[in-house]
Amino acid sequence: MRARLSTVLSLCVLSLMLPTTAIASANLIKNGGFKLGPTVGSGFATYAKGSTAIPGWIVTMGTVDVLGSAWHDPDGDGRSIDLDGTRGPGAIAQAFATVPGVKYKVTFSLASNPQCGPLVKRLTVTVGSVTKRYTFSSAKASTSAMSWIEPTFPFVATAKTSTLTFTSTDPAGSLCGPAIDSVSVTR
Repeated sequence: MRARLSTVLSLCVLSLMLPTTAIASANLIKNGGFKLGPTVGSGFATYAKGSTAIPGWIVTMGTVDVLGSAWHDPDGDGRSIDLDGTRGPGAIAQAFATVPGVKYKVTFSLASNPQCGPLVKRLTVTVGSVTKRYTFSSAKASTSAMSWIEPTFPFVATAKTSTLTFTSTDPAGSLCGPAIDSVSVTR
């Protein structure tokens, strides 16, 4: 009887753990790899402030470029974002559901568009009350070897909705900026 009770209790504990594990690994960001949206082939498409053409995202400043297969991206699907659109630095944002007081982890891929200046690209990432600043040099990068890195950082939600924003802080008029892909927020 004890063995049977022990087995039943073990199964109950296991069943309680499984949904938590599944929830913990789910990406809260929609279209974090920018796979959905406009067809750009081997070129790019530019979107201005207010655009929602990139599903799940809104352009909140300036312009951004959705890149097709013009360069090597980290997940191999041929799509990523250059945060310096054809008219200069821009920003994108996405709001997502959170639980106040719960710790989350932001992960994304970062490189720089090596096709033109400035040589050092600047990026600010904001979510909730956390702001992270990044610089990335395109000195050793090429379109076939972008030298992608994967920054990650935690934040604790303070509201039922949090907004993740990626902003190029390159000088006005910059056309080749920080490149992002593979964006995720997990518990």
